[in-house]
Amino acid sequence: MKEFEIKIPVNDLEHVEKNLRRLGAIFIGFYEEQDYYLDMRPCIDLMLIDSALRIRLTKDLINGGVASELTFKGPKERHEFAKIRKEITVTIDSGEKMLDIFKSLGFNIAAVVLKKRKIFRHNNYRIYLDDVESLGKFVEIEFVSENEKISGIEEELTDLVNILDLPKVFISKSYLELLLEKKLQIFTSKS
Repeated sequence: MKEFEIKIPVNDLEHVEKNLRRLGAIFIGFYEEQDYYLDMRPCIDLMLIDSALRIRLTKDLINGGVASELTFKGPKERHEFAKIRKEITVTIDSGEKMLDIFKSLGFNIAAVVLKKRKIFRHNNYRIYLDDVESLGKFVEIEFVSENEKISGIEEELTDLVNILDLPKVFISKSYLELLLEKKLQIFTSKS
């Protein structure tokens, strides 16, 4: 499966949500997500191969349900407009127990990304309104395809960005990369 994603920093998620509702986007849910990124060294240095292994714990803030998944994120393809990468995700019964298994095997948690996320769907796109702890507010627009070739997506995404009145500031880095950069900046400024 290929994921085609753009990430845009914003100041006001409510404005974006109003535009989504005017557009007729379907509200999927409101969630709190805890993303645990695993450090698999000494077996493999995932950062060196531009990959990640994540355990996500998701709490439904409307219905109270809880879900967990394990995701491998492959290397990003270089593209000036969006982030494109292979993702493999499996649902797991207990994210906490999976974390315990990895810790028991000697692996550590590289970082934790915490966010509140509202999800909308419009046509073939998922739109995420994210409030990420320590990083700020972002809109992610995602198209997932089973095919390797994705044609016309760039134009459709540009149209959607214009309709939603979003700034044309696209970030190709993941929340993990942004968080690690911020921690490094704080560390180096204290040195």
